[in-house]
Amino acid sequence: MDIHEYFSELNKNFEKAFSVATEAKKKGYDPEPFVEILPAPDLATRVEGIIGIKGLAELIKKNSEGKSRQELAFTMVKEVCTNERFNDDIDKRLSLATKVGLAVLTEGILVAPTEGLQGIELHRNQDGTDYAAIIYAGPIRGAGGTAAALSVALADYGRKILGIGAYKATKAEMDRYVEEIQIYNSRVARLQYLPPEQDIRTIFENCPICLDGLASEQIEIGIHRNINRLDAAGKPQMISNKIRSGICLVSCEGIAQKAKSVLKYTKGAGLDWSWLNQIIKVEKSQQTEQKETKKDVVFLQELVAGRPIFAYPEHSGAFRLRYGRSRFTGIASKGFNPATMYLMDEFIATGTQLKVEKPGKGCVAVPVDTIEGPFVKLDTGEAFRIKDADEARRLEPHIKKILSVGDILVTYGDFKKTNTPLSPTSYVEEYWALQLKKAGCDVIPKVSDFAEALEISEKYGVPMHPKFIYDYSDISTEDMLFLVETFKEADLGGAKMLDEIHSVTISGDRLAKARELLERACIPHMDRNESIDVEGETAKSLIASFGLVRNGNIIQNEELPEDALRAQSSLEMLNKLAKFKIMKRSTKIGGRMGRPEKARERLMKPAPHILFPIGEYGGKERSITKAYVLQGKKFNSQSINVELARHLCTKGGEYINSFYCEEHKCRAEIMRKCKLCGNFGTGLKCEKCGGQMEGGEMKQINIVSEVNRAMKNIGMTSLPKLMKGVKGLSNADKLAEPLEKGLLRSTHNIFIFKDGTSRFDATDVPITHFYPDEISVDVETLKKLGYDKDYMGNPLERGDQLVELMHQDVILNRRGADYFINVTQFMDEMLVRFYGLEKFYNVSEQKDLIGHYVITLSPHTSAGVLGRIIGFTDASVGFAHPYLVSARRRNCDGDEDTTMMLLDALVNFSKHYMPTTVGGTMDAPLILTVNVKPEEVDDEVHAMEVVESYGIDFYDKTYSYPAPGEVKVEVVGDRLQKDSIYSGIKFTHLSGIDAVAQAPKRSSYTTLKTMNDKIEMQFSLMDKLYSIDKRDTARRLILSHFIPDLMGNLHSYSRQGFRCVQCNAKYRRIPIKGVCTRCGGKLLLTISKGGIEKYLYTAINLADRYELEPYIKQRILLLKEEIEAVFGLVGTVPIKDDKQFNLLKFM
Repeated sequence: MDIHEYFSELNKNFEKAFSVATEAKKKGYDPEPFVEILPAPDLATRVEGIIGIKGLAELIKKNSEGKSRQELAFTMVKEVCTNERFNDDIDKRLSLATKVGLAVLTEGILVAPTEGLQGIELHRNQDGTDYAAIIYAGPIRGAGGTAAALSVALADYGRKILGIGAYKATKAEMDRYVEEIQIYNSRVARLQYLPPEQDIRTIFENCPICLDGLASEQIEIGIHRNINRLDAAGKPQMISNKIRSGICLVSCEGIAQKAKSVLKYTKGAGLDWSWLNQIIKVEKSQQTEQKETKKDVVFLQELVAGRPIFAYPEHSGAFRLRYGRSRFTGIASKGFNPATMYLMDEFIATGTQLKVEKPGKGCVAVPVDTIEGPFVKLDTGEAFRIKDADEARRLEPHIKKILSVGDILVTYGDFKKTNTPLSPTSYVEEYWALQLKKAGCDVIPKVSDFAEALEISEKYGVPMHPKFIYDYSDISTEDMLFLVETFKEADLGGAKMLDEIHSVTISGDRLAKARELLERACIPHMDRNESIDVEGETAKSLIASFGLVRNGNIIQNEELPEDALRAQSSLEMLNKLAKFKIMKRSTKIGGRMGRPEKARERLMKPAPHILFPIGEYGGKERSITKAYVLQGKKFNSQSINVELARHLCTKGGEYINSFYCEEHKCRAEIMRKCKLCGNFGTGLKCEKCGGQMEGGEMKQINIVSEVNRAMKNIGMTSLPKLMKGVKGLSNADKLAEPLEKGLLRSTHNIFIFKDGTSRFDATDVPITHFYPDEISVDVETLKKLGYDKDYMGNPLERGDQLVELMHQDVILNRRGADYFINVTQFMDEMLVRFYGLEKFYNVSEQKDLIGHYVITLSPHTSAGVLGRIIGFTDASVGFAHPYLVSARRRNCDGDEDTTMMLLDALVNFSKHYMPTTVGGTMDAPLILTVNVKPEEVDDEVHAMEVVESYGIDFYDKTYSYPAPGEVKVEVVGDRLQKDSIYSGIKFTHLSGIDAVAQAPKRSSYTTLKTMNDKIEMQFSLMDKLYSIDKRDTARRLILSHFIPDLMGNLHSYSRQGFRCVQCNAKYRRIPIKGVCTRCGGKLLLTISKGGIEKYLYTAINLADRYELEPYIKQRILLLKEEIEAVFGLVGTVPIKDDKQFNLLKFM
């Protein structure tokens, strides 16, 4: 199936579902009698859908030819500011222009233009000139740093066209900005980048647009308070003292962090933002010689208990950088050998987020079984490299030390997108093969022994094969000399020739240090306590590498050459000694665990079956069933008081409680009431006074008769044991769902989100190729879906053939598949019993879901993307093509997205159900991308490589730390506007058919029940790892997590409130009655003693276990004494060498 046939198939099946939804909506039982999710075929249509102005798409298309997205954004600002069609008040016009430009920048799928950019106001400078202030809110974060910063530039471009003056910040305002940003970073949320104070002042002193924002936090400014500015009329206006998150995000993570990109685009638009040169930092490629120390590495900051560090930067045994892409990697997904994932005590599963040293900040872990695994030492003394997960599982109980954690497979695209200079390559087999080919060898042999490797090296002049070199660069020059001398004195078992060597035995005074060096260099050996044997091919390779061979004869008694003794590094020494070239084996990268993987139903708290208010009548579970039963026992009134919309029957003129009047068989309209004058009407503004109209009111409803009516309507004879509603409705008009839907959902055990849809969330993991057997789908079914060939072009005949994935097909987690079986069965029953239509799905088991369609959605967007189910996985992730992930404006650094069955969303979604708070329209499928075009997705995937080999020039150039753009590798971006972009994507490293099955399905972090269990396993692993600094890890964890947690909880205890165990009502103080005033329930403290001291013993034990500094032990001791002052003695665990006293004892 070619791409045109594929798009046709997608469109046909979407239209099929859309027509069914349209028929259901026409019945009139929902907030609108039409489908509210708008299909959007392209960027222009998506922008129009987000902004909500008809005809905007046509203007965007007219102006888009030959323009980049950034150029188009500035063009559209000019269009809105000059086109008489948009004639309005100058501030509203500039606001619309900026929103349209930002919507173009963000591909028309984010709510940042409508929710993050609240509007623009006009004010006056102290000299009387006017300026524009752009009002930001928290959702601007979703735009990303560059787009957020460019929104300011777009406003600047527009204000110049409209003749608005530039902003001139006062000293008081700049002081306020500095304090506000610092408070936000320290007390609200850690910024990705906190600029130096001088850079902050530079931004606000020079930026021609005033950055303003909604007061988003309860925390207030401490020093620079009560600052006045002039409004548009020149009257004083006080700036809120509360922290404004939008300002902090745009100025720091936008303008400051992305200054170089912003400068480039503003120059292109003709704006003078040259002041950005003052804050642009030195190029990364110019900093390569200034290596970070481990204490400055970002990924090691803010450690979390129970989530281990696996490797420190440039540390012996850390992850070995391997360039390449597998079918699972790219757009921030990185590969690990399944054995590595398993031996990290299963803390790494498929989809687990890792915080990494470089490139980027994070990634998800995926299994690649063709890269190198960990190097271990068993309790038997044997040290060697584990090949696969089966071997790891078999030997795991006997592993005493993990001396190296193995490879990390990183794509060129990840370096390119993050503009991180390429690090020198590790010396890997694929590089050696390219060198050999360049030297004239046409058929690359699979090297089995050292003699063959040596012959090839001598014949072709290539370095020694990677199989027979070790991590010599982790050994100092002095230690390398010691190791060579040790082998000169070692027992070779009488061997006189190199090919006679079977083992080298080390014993005596040199044994202890030799053991340490062999372990550090990851040299295979057998440790027999009193001696160490290096055997077989390893022994031969070391004897030859140490220069102890001449013409095949062993020479142990000769003096080492003078030039070798003068060497400045261990590698230089060996290259002076050996008759062949020895390359540096490893470039090391650090990493630690971030968030665990996730595959779980989307549940609100508590999880409702229906958006229907039940107030306090349903208890803390919001149970409609409970309210029904309790009210049903009453002889008089069976009514409850809840806030609901006023529905007025358009025929009978009476008020009812639903969208449809069953008596008159017609729709009801919402009757709103003016807050100011009390006038009734159907509009949003009062026709009399212009006041705001509201559609909801407190009213009594007979819950028993309403439920009975709904049950009768769908032919249900008994009430479900538990049907849960919500305490109250958060949408503007207090619109509730029809009770019939809640009855059916509770029967099928499915739940809903705030917009009426049922969802399943899963961690994003990319995939470009799959095996049919791997995803539990048979070949015949795949052929019906258009898969007739494998990725090599051969006819598809077997389940073990590798197949290239069509870019809008998805692979569901099995738990999600089971949930969607329930959803489809609910939908069929609802179509038949509520809407009077025919079944649509007819699903009874997982395989029946194959070929059905879903909507996938990222939480920071408002544009869904159509997908087709083709298979299932046991991994706790959602597999999708990188194009589909990028269409949701995501990469795979640990984020999770949601999936909905297509018809469920088309029928049950309504924007009228959504909250009115800032960000209320986020995470909602307001529009739907039916056909994903790579040209219109997030451009991170444009940097992903599509090759099966990088070429020798790539590897050679990495040694000079080049910028990624200086090295030529074919990427997705090279295929834009070509049909070849959809297929023929290649990879450099195969992940086999069992790769996912061999890797852990769930991280230990999610399977272990208690935090103590997680912490104990974390430090048990830490004791085995040689790739980390154990003391530094313990120190960081205590200082960044345990001590702040203990202090924070103790502080919160003094300000805590009380909670009712029945209805969950909260109180600042205990009422005089001593019980809940709402339901009479028992009241409990919200913070317990156990919650305060939970990390105390752990911190004490770690401080002792790793012999940390006295000042750390003393800080823990002081906290222990403060806790005891509140609760009395909390335990008897002592801190060793406890000689310090609290000064309070002497007062």
